[in-house]
Amino acid sequence: MSHRPVTRKEHVRKWELSQLLSASKDTERRCAAIESLSRKYAALPSMRFERNTTQIIRTQEWIADGRSIHRGGDESAWMRLAEALEAKDELNLVHGDLCVRNLIWSKERGCCLAVDWEPDLIQVRGNKQVFKVTKGYIQPNDMGLSEPFSVHSDRYAFARCLEQVRKIELLSKKDDTLAPLYQESVRKAFR
Repeated sequence: MSHRPVTRKEHVRKWELSQLLSASKDTERRCAAIESLSRKYAALPSMRFERNTTQIIRTQEWIADGRSIHRGGDESAWMRLAEALEAKDELNLVHGDLCVRNLIWSKERGCCLAVDWEPDLIQVRGNKQVFKVTKGYIQPNDMGLSEPFSVHSDRYAFARCLEQVRKIELLSKKDDTLAPLYQESVRKAFR
């Protein structure tokens, strides 16, 4: 009886180098940090980035049971994601586009996951410079800046996601209020 090797399904995405606007060394450093974190935390799908002469290619583990964040995730599942996001903050790494569509729930892993990591947050699309962020998930103090993303915007976006999923209010209506650390947002959301 022959055994067929188990193949893992992966999600592959490609970016043309000409569309990525950050310095090459910054993009390489970002990709290396994302890869490293994805090997250490279950709340990040395993990812690897490869670069050839014209492209960056991201190969990301396929989360077979990945579902909308609205469909699951108890306090410990969110806390596991919060721990991974705090580790990325320690590296001054910004996801940039945390929003409900980029957070998924995996019952098999027992955690929520952050997906859709970009190699560069500043890109060219249709001959225009764009920032890979989602309106409504940017910390108000970052709005209008030359780079409207920061670890503060990631914390703000995470809290907004918790607000939407848990149907609660975590963030002050004051524009100058910074969102708390990820784990504190989770604790408040599940009180």
